[in-house]
Amino acid sequence: MFYVIMFTIIGFALIGVVMWSSARSRTAVDPAPHHHTGTGNASHTHSGSAERKERSRRRAQSKRDRRKRH
Repeated sequence: MFYVIMFTIIGFALIGVVMWSSARSRTAVDPAPHHHTGTGNASHTHSGSAERKERSRRRAQSKRDRRKRH
């Protein structure tokens, strides 16, 4: 009977350690790195800002590229 109680306690302790470590590792690691294009604050700035001009330039370039492919 002593061994049954001891192995039960050890089993619960191991389950607790595994669950704790998996929860800890899940919160510590960012699952997806974020890609910053350099125009992240464009919508929050005035209309003549460099970020907004860069975003407009990239959009125009991609429109031209799409037209060339047809």
